[in-house]
Amino acid sequence: MDCFDLTDITAHGENLNKFSKESGLPIDRIIDFSANINPLGSPEWLRSIILKELDLIANYPDPNSLKLVKELSKNFSTKENQIIHINILEKVR
Repeated sequence: MDCFDLTDITAHGENLNKFSKESGLPIDRIIDFSANINPLGSPEWLRSIILKELDLIANYPDPNSLKLVKELSKNFSTKENQIIHINILEKVR
């Protein structure tokens, strides 16, 4: 197996087309570990759920995650006001 100097790759989720061209490797022979990508693709059961619920993506998610908080509260036998939900880009106050 040939090795390539990857020290200049700094992006998260690198450009596979560019790497393929520079390395001479076909894209289907490259496994990208620079981002959270499943090299096997999505499982079939997930695809069917996504297709079934596709119309829901037009709605913006509930910013307060009310349904999630309610279900977590039931699942963990705790009060809803004891659950803190944050977006990954937000900070806990």
